[in-house]
Amino acid sequence: MEQVLSLISKLLNLIPERCARFLCSTMGYCIYYGVGARRHVLLRNLHIVFPKKSLKERKKLARLNCGRWVEMVWEFLASSTWSQEKIRQRFSVSPELKTWIESFEKRGHSAVVLVPHLNLMEALTWLPCFFKKFPETGVVYRPFQIKWFETWMRKTRERFNVRLVSRKRGLLPLEKFLKQKGIVSILFDQSAGSVGNLTTFFGRLASTTDLPGRLVEQFKSDLVAIYTKRTGFLKGEICIEEIISDKSTLSVTMEANRWLENKLKTDACFYENWLWLHRRWKTQHWPLRRFNISQKRDWLENTCKYFHWDKLPQKTQAWFRMPNSLKECLAIYPILTAIRKARPDFCMHLVVKSHLAHLLQRYFPVDFIHIVSQKKGLGYFKRFWMIREQYPDIWVNFMTSLCTDLEAFCAGAPQRFGLQTERRRPLLTHTYATQSLENESRAELWYRFAQYFGLKEPLLQTPICKKPLKKKATCFGCCLDSFYSHQNFWPIHFWKNLISQLLNTYSKTTCILLGNNSDRAISEEIASVLPHDRIQNMSGHETLIKLARTLESVDFVVGHDSDVIHLANFLGTPTVMLPTLHKQTNGLFFQSETCVVPSEGEVSSDSVFDSIQSWLKTKTSD
Repeated sequence: MEQVLSLISKLLNLIPERCARFLCSTMGYCIYYGVGARRHVLLRNLHIVFPKKSLKERKKLARLNCGRWVEMVWEFLASSTWSQEKIRQRFSVSPELKTWIESFEKRGHSAVVLVPHLNLMEALTWLPCFFKKFPETGVVYRPFQIKWFETWMRKTRERFNVRLVSRKRGLLPLEKFLKQKGIVSILFDQSAGSVGNLTTFFGRLASTTDLPGRLVEQFKSDLVAIYTKRTGFLKGEICIEEIISDKSTLSVTMEANRWLENKLKTDACFYENWLWLHRRWKTQHWPLRRFNISQKRDWLENTCKYFHWDKLPQKTQAWFRMPNSLKECLAIYPILTAIRKARPDFCMHLVVKSHLAHLLQRYFPVDFIHIVSQKKGLGYFKRFWMIREQYPDIWVNFMTSLCTDLEAFCAGAPQRFGLQTERRRPLLTHTYATQSLENESRAELWYRFAQYFGLKEPLLQTPICKKPLKKKATCFGCCLDSFYSHQNFWPIHFWKNLISQLLNTYSKTTCILLGNNSDRAISEEIASVLPHDRIQNMSGHETLIKLARTLESVDFVVGHDSDVIHLANFLGTPTVMLPTLHKQTNGLFFQSETCVVPSEGEVSSDSVFDSIQSWLKTKTSD
């Protein structure tokens, strides 16, 4: 097989340069258009680093980069039979690098060389060709599983006395080079897996190797970056840049990352040739640990101090498809709060119906609100398809319909989570199969769902602002019937009697009638028989955000198991929940002041009034 590879090398060198350049470009286009998954990774990476570039510019750069990747493979194969003379014809050494090598022995220091993942980086093993005397150099590499290919690769790369050192052999061989005042060359990797140090790269969580830092700290070595600046097809200039640090492991790692970020942001010759096809930010992406940051070597606190950040940048794009009902959304609030605390790097997007948008924007831990389109048919899903250009990392579907699953699929997030139901959900990538437990609230169900995907933060039942209950209430609200059928709730005379008793007992209090548009007739009939100066009828006249402000202003609210009562409980307003006819309820979730009227026996306006009286008398706040 080695002879076959040598023959391939000779054949590639027989191809005219113009044809070779055309073939590399054509094959790059084939990779870009033919390998959809890799194209998505490529464009996602470019979007992360160049968010201000237009999509057209990023696609152009992506196609160019695919061609440069093919050129690197071409160089790897064709250069195995190149002579030193041909290498010197196609490549050169910058004056700074030449000066650094020639004065290396005089300085008496070993050196750690960082090698970025650039096109034509193979040329770095040819450096001895340009100098009469070159320091002993060890290059760390990842060995191949195929033995014959490994043998051929080592033979071609070591032909100019640069020694390859398998990273599986540990530090001992590298220490030998540094003790002899030599050079150790390391491919600078921002995707070191579970053995790396958790830090950031372009503000996103990344696992970075600290091997260069440890070597520099132990041997007080110089730290430089050597890379090939492409000047033409299979041509380049080998350059050097010194990286300034205090020679501690942390400083070396941070400064090296910052140097690479600056080069990728500002140097076109650099970012055009960096290998964007690799998944650089794949740490902390395991589905069953998605809602928790877990790494043995966690440098996030040090990273924030180094960059003077108050908190981690919110770069991981997490999208949540919220339910269409207010009550269901409120049940998810503590889940989102726990996720926000566990994953401070999440940029949280909520996809909601228009009537919920302002309320969720005000109270929920959210960075962006996206309103579901009112269009139907293909026009409806087109809006979700356009989300692909924002490259969401994760999509959590808090609904169970086929339509919302299709929304998630159109958005294109690589991870799409949801509850498993009796219906299969193939459009989601990961589901949690469970059943609701007896007397379990929706919040507790969704918390178990989040725990399955790694959440470890406790489920808190703290309302937005727990409001103390006054013994002498000055204003209370009555929620007549919100979003439910009238057959499940109490008749009009019940409300007339209850409100009259409360107004008569508390001479300085007023009542606000709350409800939706369908409750206007009922509320007007109730208000007509009560003192006009002590009744305010707001049924059907408020948006949810205005309703929330009203609930925050009253001393307590009386109502059935409805969206409004759950909203009052969520806001921390003291709440009296009446039993509901013909309907089972799981009660209120948030720990605000609550009075749940027992449903056993006969329930009348008098018994409800007595329950409220008893509840108020147990409180001491005035």
